[in-house]
Amino acid sequence: MAVTAVELYERLREKLGTEEASLLVRYIEEAVERRAATKEDLLELRHALEESDSRNRRELEEKIGQLEEKVTRLEKDLQAVKHTLERRMDRHFYILLIVIIILNGEKVLAFLNTLLSLVR
Repeated sequence: MAVTAVELYERLREKLGTEEASLLVRYIEEAVERRAATKEDLLELRHALEESDSRNRRELEEKIGQLEEKVTRLEKDLQAVKHTLERRMDRHFYILLIVIIILNGEKVLAFLNTLLSLVR
């Protein structure tokens, strides 16, 4: 149950006297008024929070855009490296094939001839 200022004053007046009770009640009311947030204070706070939120969202979207650009560049670089490795592997394969043919000339040619005849 909430106590009104008048009820508080009446109870304090009995214990402290009229002047002291009046002074104490006024002090409490003024302290509460100074510390209580007004509707205007709350609206200002809300506006500041909305601005901060909006600014943070813009910064986050900007960072996401920068990260997407970096990912795109990295994907392109990765594709270039993949292509280079594939070319090198192809070269190594052909070099190795030529070496095998040179070292095992007749056997390899007979084997390749057999394979080609199966494909026809």
